[in-house]
Amino acid sequence: PDRQQMKSLPLIMTSGPLLAFALMHMLSCPCSGANVFDAIGSSIRKLAVGDFKELNRLVKPAILQLQDMSIGLDMGRATIGELRCTSFQIGDITMSSNRDTARRVSIPINIIDLDMECEFNYWYQTALIFTGSGSAKVISTGNDISSRMILFSRAASLSAKPPETAVFDRCEANIFIDSMRFQGGIAAWIANTIEGRLRPKIAAGAKAKLCQALRDWGGSINEQLDQMETFVAKYPPTYVNNPLVPEQSLDPPDFITLLNLRDKDGSMAKYVHQALDEAVDYLRGKTYDLDNIYPGPGPVDMNINVFVRNQLLDANRALNLDASEMSFLGANGLLWEGTDKLTKTSILLKSMKVKGLDTFTKFDPLNYIGEYSVQNEISWDYLELECDVTFIIRPSDSKDSVLDHPNPNMRVVETANLSLRLDNVSAALSLLLAIDRGLLETVEIGSLLRMGKISPCLLSTIFDVAIAGLSIDMDDIEPPTLSGFVSPGLDRVFGGASEAAFAIFKDLLLARLPTFFDLTVRDYINSNIIEKYWTYAENEACSWTSSGVLDSKPDDGTIDLRDLLLSPENALEAGASGKEPYGDLFSSLIMPMINDKLVSVDSDGLPLLNDHVVRPLTAIQSGSEGMLRFGTDLFAIESASSFHSSASSSTLVQMRASNFTIENLDTISDPVTLLNPISPHSLNNQIALGPVPRKPLLLSSKVVLAVSGEDSPLKMYNDLEIQLSLPSSELLFDIFAAIREDRLLSFPLRDVDNYHCWLDTVLPVSTMNNGTVDMSTTTEDIFERLPLDLSRLFVTLSSELRLAGRCIDCSSSGLLALNDILTHIQNAGLSKMLGMRLERLVEEIIWGVWQEVDLASMLLEAPFLCPHSPTYDENKLLTQTTSPIALGASDLSRDAMETIAGVCALAAEAGFVVAAKSHQPDMVSFADPLSAQQELDSNTSSNQFINLKNTDAIVGEKIMTALASASDYLRDEVDDDVTGDRDLGFNIAMRRFFLDENSGLTIPLDVSVNIGGSDFYIDSLRVNGLDSVSTIGTLMQPIASQTLSSSITFDRLQFAIDIRVDSAEVKAEQEIMTISFGLRDVAVDLSLLFAADEKELGLLELGSLLHFHKIPKCLLSHVAEAKLTQLVVKAGSVDAPQVGDGFLSTKYQYDLNAILSSTHDEFYDDILAGLPLMFDDTVRKLLNQAIAAQLSKPSGDVHADCRWTDDLIDTGLIDFRDLFLTEEGAKAQGGRGTSPFGDLLRIVYQNLNTRVLSATSINSYIRSWTKDQSGVEGSAWYEGDMFNSSASVKVAGFRGEAEIILADPMVENLDSVIDPLAFMEPIPNRHNELRNFISFGDGQKRFHVGARATVALSDGDRVNVRNEIDVGLSLTSFSYLLQFFLNIPTSRLYQFPLQDFFNINCWLAAILLPSEDLVEMGSAGVIDQELQASGFDVDIACVSCSSPRFDELLVHLYSPAEKIGGDDKESVADDEGDTILDTAISSLLGGGFLRDRLLAEASMHCPHNDAYNPEAKWGEALTAPVATTEAEKAEKAVRDRKAMWFNAAMAIITGIVMVIVVTAKLLVLRKHKNWVQSLDDEGYAVFRQQEAKEEDTEKVLKNEMHSLFKSTAIPWQIRWGVPLAVLANVALFAGGHFAIISSVDLTGHVAGEPFYIKEFLSFSFIASIVRTYENGGNEMAILMLIFSGMYPYLKLVMLALAWVLPPRLLGGVKQRGSILLWMDVLAKLSVIDIVTMLLLAAAVLFFF
Repeated sequence: PDRQQMKSLPLIMTSGPLLAFALMHMLSCPCSGANVFDAIGSSIRKLAVGDFKELNRLVKPAILQLQDMSIGLDMGRATIGELRCTSFQIGDITMSSNRDTARRVSIPINIIDLDMECEFNYWYQTALIFTGSGSAKVISTGNDISSRMILFSRAASLSAKPPETAVFDRCEANIFIDSMRFQGGIAAWIANTIEGRLRPKIAAGAKAKLCQALRDWGGSINEQLDQMETFVAKYPPTYVNNPLVPEQSLDPPDFITLLNLRDKDGSMAKYVHQALDEAVDYLRGKTYDLDNIYPGPGPVDMNINVFVRNQLLDANRALNLDASEMSFLGANGLLWEGTDKLTKTSILLKSMKVKGLDTFTKFDPLNYIGEYSVQNEISWDYLELECDVTFIIRPSDSKDSVLDHPNPNMRVVETANLSLRLDNVSAALSLLLAIDRGLLETVEIGSLLRMGKISPCLLSTIFDVAIAGLSIDMDDIEPPTLSGFVSPGLDRVFGGASEAAFAIFKDLLLARLPTFFDLTVRDYINSNIIEKYWTYAENEACSWTSSGVLDSKPDDGTIDLRDLLLSPENALEAGASGKEPYGDLFSSLIMPMINDKLVSVDSDGLPLLNDHVVRPLTAIQSGSEGMLRFGTDLFAIESASSFHSSASSSTLVQMRASNFTIENLDTISDPVTLLNPISPHSLNNQIALGPVPRKPLLLSSKVVLAVSGEDSPLKMYNDLEIQLSLPSSELLFDIFAAIREDRLLSFPLRDVDNYHCWLDTVLPVSTMNNGTVDMSTTTEDIFERLPLDLSRLFVTLSSELRLAGRCIDCSSSGLLALNDILTHIQNAGLSKMLGMRLERLVEEIIWGVWQEVDLASMLLEAPFLCPHSPTYDENKLLTQTTSPIALGASDLSRDAMETIAGVCALAAEAGFVVAAKSHQPDMVSFADPLSAQQELDSNTSSNQFINLKNTDAIVGEKIMTALASASDYLRDEVDDDVTGDRDLGFNIAMRRFFLDENSGLTIPLDVSVNIGGSDFYIDSLRVNGLDSVSTIGTLMQPIASQTLSSSITFDRLQFAIDIRVDSAEVKAEQEIMTISFGLRDVAVDLSLLFAADEKELGLLELGSLLHFHKIPKCLLSHVAEAKLTQLVVKAGSVDAPQVGDGFLSTKYQYDLNAILSSTHDEFYDDILAGLPLMFDDTVRKLLNQAIAAQLSKPSGDVHADCRWTDDLIDTGLIDFRDLFLTEEGAKAQGGRGTSPFGDLLRIVYQNLNTRVLSATSINSYIRSWTKDQSGVEGSAWYEGDMFNSSASVKVAGFRGEAEIILADPMVENLDSVIDPLAFMEPIPNRHNELRNFISFGDGQKRFHVGARATVALSDGDRVNVRNEIDVGLSLTSFSYLLQFFLNIPTSRLYQFPLQDFFNINCWLAAILLPSEDLVEMGSAGVIDQELQASGFDVDIACVSCSSPRFDELLVHLYSPAEKIGGDDKESVADDEGDTILDTAISSLLGGGFLRDRLLAEASMHCPHNDAYNPEAKWGEALTAPVATTEAEKAEKAVRDRKAMWFNAAMAIITGIVMVIVVTAKLLVLRKHKNWVQSLDDEGYAVFRQQEAKEEDTEKVLKNEMHSLFKSTAIPWQIRWGVPLAVLANVALFAGGHFAIISSVDLTGHVAGEPFYIKEFLSFSFIASIVRTYENGGNEMAILMLIFSGMYPYLKLVMLALAWVLPPRLLGGVKQRGSILLWMDVLAKLSVIDIVTMLLLAAAVLFFF
């Protein structure tokens, strides 16, 4: 918008200074108010002398030219000409307004006491021919002019539309002629005649002229009203602006990236947002009214108001605007200038003040409505505008001016004050803020250190800025006031005019003003203000020049913190240059503000830091002054676990500290030191809190200790408040920082979030170490240290610290006494004990945390990780890692460790007292010892568990017998073998098996805690007094089916916890701190539920039980359910806990024990009363959960005592010497003698040899067993199949089913075993060999074994053999020696489950299989075996035999008695019987049957073996193929290697041949090429011509010739005969390849039964290739397949294609000829067919 549009508003009323200025003033001010038409009333007369003095001075010389006139005389006529009126004097002017209708207003205008003088010339002529002329002067005073101007609008109301027409509907003037003076020759009668007639004429002329002037003025007003209508129409009340249009119109160049204001996560935008948000939050907040603008206490004013008031406004709370800087004004501040027919008026604006800018009631800026647009919503209580305006009124210089003025330069100057007030103003300002992100990021910090450069520097980074929306709204416009005119009359008239105009246009203003601001004012600001001050510019304003440190020290290019932070005078006094080399931002603004507003003290002597910072910020944060309240958790620990699989819910342990509160922070006391540079590189800081009466520093926190879970024994919810009171405290610390000047000043804003870049601003570590910095200075802080360091730290705490605690909501009743416990500990001497230890501990922890920060590495790496550093390495970011900082991870001093240990001991004592108070008898009841038994009986079938009270059961009887024997021994007094004294067996057993030489039981805990680089190891819990049992009431007495009860009384029990301290200070000698306490006259009542499931125990592996001492714990881990149902511990007295000598210093230990004893004595009765229930409730439940956790672990995840390590199961094979013999015996026979396989089997083996392995014992057991099995002692039989196996038989061409059945086995006189016996006896110097010997037959009983056997073979056609026979073997005596070897892997022994212990198949499956043979080792085999038998006899009889002579065959196989006569018949029979049995057993045990069949069969019938098949029948594996042995694999590998070398040789030969062929071909081509090149030009031309001719001929033949099949040159018999011959050959080849060449039938008979097998053997081409390949002839099979199987068909197909396809499809005639030639050459390969047939014929002949 141009300036004329801005000026069009005041130009609307240009017709005179009165109404024009009033209307201008009204339209240019956003005012509001009530309708005052009725209040104005009629005209007001305030005439006073001199009211219009200045105006009269202006109008007095004016000339009013009247029209000429003629006057008739009696005898002639007089002419009046050149009639002019001047010397005007105005007495008064009045104006008023009246609302006639809603759209019409009348404005009466009255001019009162108008005086003037008129002059004219006259000419007359009479009938007597008298002529004459002269002049006259007229005096006229007391004249009045009354007129009325009507303003009306065609709209329904003036509120909707401005007036459109202004008319003067009447004009009445009272012109009085006081006198007329004639000069010149005139007769008296003529003069009288002229005067009498001239007076009314002049009066009428003056009236007409004056009224015409008013009407002309009305016409000028109409023109302005038209302009007003046009102007107002531009601002519709319903206008809606889109503030995002400027953003959408942005089109920055590609090289410019704008800062996205909505991207709060961007590297630069994040910090811009943070800075703006922090500023906005601060400005929104309430603060103290330090200027007493608002009376009353408390923060009653907004910070934005205080900021505006202090930074922008003057002492009168006004913003002064200099008119000379307003570009929209003309010269000398010209605001408006207009000319009408009366005057020329100029209005000058001299100055402007804005008040109310510090009355913000709403401040909501920076609402991001676009990527580059923000909206600000603000409200003021009021805004008031005061303008000093000068009015200059001159005579009109218009050509049609009503008045002529002799002095056009004459003027009247009036100065007035215009005041406008707007109430409840709201503004919505939308701003386009397009910041060049690249420029902003490159702004260097050095550019901002000088205050004068901050604003232009930041403004230069703006790419575009504009007001995108400006909406103003207000509740009311107060009537404007206009005062200060020199002429009181003008003051009165202008005031009345402004009030009238305001009343007329108020509603219109309220409706149109928002649109006016959003269009005109916004455009004007954008065009005339923003474009001037915020144009996009180069970044010149952000340049800086480093002046260096000059005379400051040190002169190493580092920042002298004194010059940076102190004023020039103070810096110079402190030893710096004092020349502000780093700008004045810190020294002139920030640091003085800190000192004035924070460090200085108030009337109470406390620093203003409390008033200006602490109290306001804490009030904002918490709502209470001096208090910080943190609603988030300080720490929250949650641990969920489920100890029992049947638990209804898991246990959730919660420990949470929240609502941390710090009170009385506003007690900071003097002196306070903040950022005080005490040297060029050191900053001193010191803050002290208190002491202030009745306001100690209070630190409190809400602590929640909760354990949830229905089954948790510790279920609780305790909500506590813990408070620490410190009357005074102080923190003093110095920071050393050697900052490089160039790196800080050139620091770009884009890297402000990169802490590596900040670290890069300090001196490099190498610089600090190589002496660049003066290391010899002792008065400075520069010495051999890091360039950034914490150089000094002191903490001071009041010695009168107080602890307090209270329960908010506690389920643990003992916590209700927490405050009493803490108070007692405090009163018992806590402060005395700690002394200054707590201060040093805090200091050490802070130092420890600081030292854990690897600043050296961080400083060394910083240049590589800072993007603007010259040595930046972007790949360094990928390898850089950050280690977490551990609190107190560095070494603490001995005093600090003692302090921590003492506090932990006191905490443990307090916890013990709380636990005792929570288990008082009136709060908790004792448990029922049979409750678990009742629950077990109701929820499960107890029949599956071992019944401890059922002595009829075998297991129950054994267990009860063992328990009774053990109980009798432990309860009785017996002699102690060691001391010789008599004591209870329980005490002796404890000392012998469980207690150490000090009669103590040490329970390892293995718990360690690292604090401050020191390790606290809680190594063990030592219990003494377990051998002090005085009475045993009951011991493991069954009180229910699965419940045992015990009652024991101890004389004393002493508990001691050893804590080993290992730190840098005590490395040479690790010290032990012992905490102990004791119980006396202790009575323990214990009940245990023990339910063992037989099936669960069956899953236990044998390796878990090989060590005898592990068996009890291991078996417990596999028990179905075990639970303590009662654990009551009652003590006659309880000793106070004490810390023993050792780690703690003597004085500290003494004070600590004194507090522990005092606390114990104070709460002794509670401890003694709560101890029984503490054990029976909490301890018992915890133990039960631990037991349940053990029992609920999944199978395989058993207790550690049930595990073995891989080094045991991976040791190879079992050494039977170490397995069965004692360590001495094993070592004597060549074993290791270290019991690598435990001692269980050794114990069993020794007991077996001494107690079981005798003829008497074995026969007794056999008789008992056989009687139970068959009812006859010594005899046993089994009805049914003992062995039943069937399998498919495939031998050559035979396909059938074979079946072997062994049924109804029986044995008689089995109880005839005689000595000597040997069983699994290890052989010296042999690790895997065992010797066995057994003898049957006492000479009185014959040993007899018999069974029914069935053998069947059938092919379903001609072979159908089935023979069923009874077989019996009788012996008078039988002895057998067997020595064999077994290779059993150790892993299979360890992993053997108990449930398969009696499964012989599993023991056989444990033997190493042949396919698993180790190098030079077998699986199992007989080394030596010897059998002796007497009275040998075999009985065989056919029951049902399809073979008629089958029994004869079997008898024939054993018929020595028939061949030998005499007395030798029986001996020969015995010898041959021995031979047959020995041969059979040797074949069975020593041959391949055991290795290759029996072991594989056993694996299929062992449930825990990988090869287990529950559906397999015994005997299936007997006919399975033999597994490939290692020898066979080695042989095959050798064969494969030979074949590989053969193939490689053939490949090489083939390659050589191909190379020769290719080489020959290349030589031919080269020779041809050389020949062509040797031709001369003529010869070459002939050659090319011939070659082209051949090519053309070839093309013609290719395209024109037909196939041979269609060629007419070939007889049709041949054309058809060739394809038919090809097809016939294909058929012949297919028949030969797929047909059977020959077959062999087999005919024979067995035991008189004939059989016939058709096609027992058959031969075919395909079968021959397959068998050749499977039998190792891979190369032969492949050659046969290619040249005999595939090549004939390929050759015939190619011949057929060459015959039936035309040359164009074959590539031409030449290519067809080549195909036929190659086929002829390669056809010789068919000779392999003949070779193959000869080989097949030879094979057939050889077979027969």
